[in-house]
Amino acid sequence: MVVLAFAVLLMGQAGAVMWMRAATFPVPKDDKSLTLTGLSYDGVGGIVEVTSARLQVVSKEGDSKVHAVWTLTGRNATPQARKMQVSIYLLSAARKRIAVVRKTAFIGAAQENHVYELKMKVKPKTWARAKNVYVQVDFMVR
Repeated sequence: MVVLAFAVLLMGQAGAVMWMRAATFPVPKDDKSLTLTGLSYDGVGGIVEVTSARLQVVSKEGDSKVHAVWTLTGRNATPQARKMQVSIYLLSAARKRIAVVRKTAFIGAAQENHVYELKMKVKPKTWARAKNVYVQVDFMVR
């Protein structure tokens, strides 16, 4: 009985497929949105994509950590809800990963301008080393 339940669990997990997309860009210096391209899954029935990113640093002078809020905007043109995992990595000048924040997000069917917020806390020295941002989106599709 336990073996059968385990086999069913594996079959259920095997049904999901991940479609990974990524983009790299310099750390934004102001509060303006950056248009992103290539962070999309073009499947049967439409496209799911992350279209823009905005960085807002909300920490105060003297804080022990830099508090950054990443706001991503996306859309889902498919007739069903979609799940994705968003990872934002800070990269050094040598393009080494020095910090990361991850969030699983759900986007409803046929939604435009869906907003995701990811909050990041890093040491000021780490923040000062950050030169680029690597955004990876793993679309979970069936």
